[in-house]
Amino acid sequence: MKKILKVIFSIILLVVILISIVFIFRNKIIKFTVSAGVHKITGLRLDIAKLNVGISETMVSIQGMKLYNPAGYEDRLMVDMPEIYVDYNLAAILKNNIHLPKVVIDLKEVVVVKNKEGILNIESLNVVKESKEKKDSQTQPDQDTKKTDFKIDYLQLKIGRVLFKDYSKGTPPSVTEYKLNIDNSYNDITDPKALARLILVRALVNTNISKIANFDIKNLESMTTGIAGTLGEGTKGITEKTTETIKKFLPFGN
Repeated sequence: MKKILKVIFSIILLVVILISIVFIFRNKIIKFTVSAGVHKITGLRLDIAKLNVGISETMVSIQGMKLYNPAGYEDRLMVDMPEIYVDYNLAAILKNNIHLPKVVIDLKEVVVVKNKEGILNIESLNVVKESKEKKDSQTQPDQDTKKTDFKIDYLQLKIGRVLFKDYSKGTPPSVTEYKLNIDNSYNDITDPKALARLILVRALVNTNISKIANFDIKNLESMTTGIAGTLGEGTKGITEKTTETIKKFLPFGN
């Protein structure tokens, strides 16, 4: 009997230790998980300055998230997201279902770069590559039947501006700034790849980058039609003010 009690006590102690380790290192664990997940979706490197996972309140706060360009581009930065807030359903996550009642994404800047070879940096994104493959093969967007259940009930998406830097004619590049100041909301997002496509479409649809850089925005746009609230009134045309400047000395990464 004593041996049985000792085994039970040892198991309970081990569980407590494991839970304590997860609790103490939860921020680092989630930070690594987020970085790995974004890399899988985009194929690019992601840095996170600070991440905090709430316990008493089911809230994740992510600060200083930056997505970087692949090799072959003069600018390092592609996306600058100062803040992301996620309200998560812990009970659902414990059942291997990712249910996020509310997500707020504050995207300060998207930098679209055309390198010396005339290739856009956004073409290196996995979601863009996959959309081209689907278009060429005339198939529908991948529903990924073996994925973990994923749902965002409510998304608030803020986008400050988009910069387009064209190095195809040499340096310094021509630089076009699109001040968007978007603050839109969407409902019922059930695919993380659809979320990535939505962000890219919303960043580009009110600019003329797709036209001047020959980027197929309509193909990506067609794959976001299942998201309630997608694009809103933005598809009616370019409404934001555009400023184009040629800079002799442009600090890379700005």
